[in-house]
Amino acid sequence: ADTAAIQQALQNLPGTVSGQVILPDNRAIGNKADLQVPSASVIKLWIAATYYEETKAGRINPNDSYTIKGSDIASGTGILRNSVGKSFSYNEIMETTLVYSDNSGANIILNRISGFDKVNNYIERNGYRQTKIQRFLGDVSNPNNNFTSAQDCALYFQRLLKDQIIDATISNQIRSILLRRENDAYDRPYNFFSRKLPGSTIYLHISGTGTGIRNEVGSFNLQQGEPVIAAILVSQAKDDEAEEAVATAILQIFQAVK
Repeated sequence: ADTAAIQQALQNLPGTVSGQVILPDNRAIGNKADLQVPSASVIKLWIAATYYEETKAGRINPNDSYTIKGSDIASGTGILRNSVGKSFSYNEIMETTLVYSDNSGANIILNRISGFDKVNNYIERNGYRQTKIQRFLGDVSNPNNNFTSAQDCALYFQRLLKDQIIDATISNQIRSILLRRENDAYDRPYNFFSRKLPGSTIYLHISGTGTGIRNEVGSFNLQQGEPVIAAILVSQAKDDEAEEAVATAILQIFQAVK
């Protein structure tokens, strides 16, 4: 891998940047990788991990039904706003939260797992040092933001690929859900990860957007099937410029390692 080219790709990004790439041999290349920055929807990775830990422990029945209320509907991304009055299992709501980056679904899950403390406890126990959830998704009136770092995001993805998010079954479940984003038209406007990658590239990703925020966390596979992890978190930048820059950086990283 051309590590200098990867470093350059991470340094060419606009605004405030936290970036990290992890190569198949576990080498990490970063640009302010441990800088704490706004997470936007990337925080849903930790909501999901906490939810599945609770279901595994038997504290939540994933097949229990929940009926969507008008008061559940949050601003921002998602499709559950079209489903008020309809009932879904908690597992279905969790899947919708990840596939459609659904803020309403994330908040329903947060309420079911007893809020922020449970997620922050999971985060601390598992050594994510810059990640913290302090407000519901879409609640921009709350000045307390949610945060993470590229280092934390890359570590999560590394564990996800190694079957270490709770266990192999749950890791595989999360990977399978994220894989569904790839072919979903809803994800296309929010997908800066694969925008410039060759069409045949196998990848997983989750994005996070807000005013001036364009975050991408994911992995793509080399021809040998080996995954390269990339976490690029951009804030305080112009939206269009940031989207283009993130997509370009991912392509440059791809070209540096293929």
